[in-house]
Amino acid sequence: PNDAFFRIDTALAVPLVDPTSWELRVHGLVEQEVRLPFEELLAADLVEAHVTLACVSNPVGGSLIGTARWLGLPVREVLGRARPLPGADMVLSTSADGFTASTPLEVLLDDRDALLAVGMNGEPLSLQHGFPVRMVVPG
Repeated sequence: PNDAFFRIDTALAVPLVDPTSWELRVHGLVEQEVRLPFEELLAADLVEAHVTLACVSNPVGGSLIGTARWLGLPVREVLGRARPLPGADMVLSTSADGFTASTPLEVLLDDRDALLAVGMNGEPLSLQHGFPVRMVVPG
């Protein structure tokens, strides 16, 4: 259940992001910069996928692991619009609170269902789980 799904906070307070001004920007080593506003993301052909996530700091047998049914746009579709250039091998993501993470490009382009998630277990994404959009990357 969403209220029992593990959380790791990277800031002192849960970010409050206005979805009317939120947009994803894909830029850098790409042929075409992509800007995707929240409204356009919601209007896209969203898919559902059951994904298990585990925190990198989860000890063996720890509780920082959970499975949910995520609703979102496959990241590979957005990257397909951007067309990464030869030599691009990672995607650097920056959250609203300034947290950064890098993900190998191949992981986001393959068939493992990396999503720009807007829903979790049949409900809109909550503030505690990344509203308005959370990148969910299996593996």
